[in-house]
Amino acid sequence: MLRARGDETGSLMVRKRSFLLQYIIIIYRLSIKTLSRKLCNPHSKLIKLGMSLWPPLMYPPSFHKFCNAISSKPGKTSGGIAGLSYDHMKAWSKSFKFDVYNNLIKTWNSTEAPDWWKWRWLCPIRKNTEDNSLAGQRPIILVEVVRKTLLALIIHRINACWNKYDKLHPLQHGFCIAKGTDTALMGLQAMFERSASTSSSLFLSSRKIITAFDFPSKEALMFSLISLGVPTNIANFLVFSLDK
Repeated sequence: MLRARGDETGSLMVRKRSFLLQYIIIIYRLSIKTLSRKLCNPHSKLIKLGMSLWPPLMYPPSFHKFCNAISSKPGKTSGGIAGLSYDHMKAWSKSFKFDVYNNLIKTWNSTEAPDWWKWRWLCPIRKNTEDNSLAGQRPIILVEVVRKTLLALIIHRINACWNKYDKLHPLQHGFCIAKGTDTALMGLQAMFERSASTSSSLFLSSRKIITAFDFPSKEALMFSLISLGVPTNIANFLVFSLDK
């Protein structure tokens, strides 16, 4: 009797897994079909977005923008494993900056990033001064500032087009220009004040997600970038070539 029930439960679990796998495949195929229809429609916003993103991303940033990017970087920040910081870059002469820029152009035209760009320096910082355990450490990953400078110019171009066509949700505060945790907290504070002034109920849900930034797969990131008009070679450079 118990064995029969066990076999029945096992069979039910297999059917559930099979159904879930079929469901995932169907959703993936529908997403591909939807993206294909959007790409085939000449009046689609995705096509207009792609046409706006392709020209600026086909050519590297100018030397003038590269110099301005260096000047705008904050000082007193830690560099990567090579020890180079933004303060060092600001002290470069114009001729030396031009030599570095020419080397960056070679990286731009290449499909593979330099190996030393993939180096990461793990610097744990204590969450609590009295906690010396591994769980009490906040892992901070430092990467090379030259890499960060070039990527910032690329991402700035992408964000400018996304903002122009309102492709990002207005409630998204992370990784957006002139937005961050401070603007998100201001919106939350406004909700508290509105609830208090109108004597209305306010329900909140807070969740802590471990390794939240590592959760999305590279394939999902590629699909998201391409579906938002980013050229395939640029999306591949941002997602795959910088990972070791």
